Amino acid sequence: MTKKNIFKYFTLLLLIGSMVFAFACSDDAEPDCKFPEPPATNDDKPRYIWIDAAANFKDFANNKENIARDLKLAKDAGFTDVVVDVRPSNGDILFKSSVEGVQQVEWLAAWINGVYGKVTRTATFDYLQEFIDKGHELGLKVHAGLNTMTGGQGNTLGSQGLLYRDSSKKDWATSLNTISGISNTMETASGTKFFNPNNENVQNYLVALLKDLAKYNVDGIILDRGRFEGIHSDFSESTRKKFEA
Repeated sequence: MTKKNIFKYFTLLLLIGSMVFAFACSDDAEPDCKFPEPPATNDDKPRYIWIDAAANFKDFANNKENIARDLKLAKDAGFTDVVVDVRPSNGDILFKSSVEGVQQVEWLAAWINGVYGKVTRTATFDYLQEFIDKGHELGLKVHAGLNTMTGGQGNTLGSQGLLYRDSSKKDWATSLNTISGISNTMETASGTKFFNPNNENVQNYLVALLKDLAKYNVDGIILDRGRFEGIHSDFSESTRKKFEA
């Protein structure tokens, strides 16, 4: 078959396919080809709002009144559930825990009036409990959200998190398959640092944190970033052995 004939044959197939599709979704199509009508009301449908830690730290870190104010606004806008970010990407926490090595969030980086800077927390009230108390008073469901596998974060303002504070935990960090070879993430450029999910010490550490979090009367716990960092992670020797096993 010549190239010209192949082109004609291919064009004919496209034409036939288009005609079949057109007839299939015409006005005379079967009922299951049409989108269903939306429900008349959505009264029973939950509506979630995610309260990111860094983006709202200026308002909420040191001010209970602002928390109450914005939860009331969320309720009035029709939201039924709020998700409070209590473990930002630096791996520190905004709830109470006795787990060794963990620390309360001291500051978070945020854009304020066009300037990238630190928002420092000086208050001592229980951040998560305040959302729970005020949210439940309004009839809202309150969930705790965590960046699960992150263990540190470094940027132009400084570095935070367990992986930066404690060099003995370096083997907890993921090993990346980079252009120059396999490197521990703590030896690469600054940014969000992930744990190696295969490391049993990491697993025990995170499970202990979750046990303390579960003591709160939250309506749910949502695990974000509960994964490997990406396709280039993890390439440590310990992960290789577990993969082979």
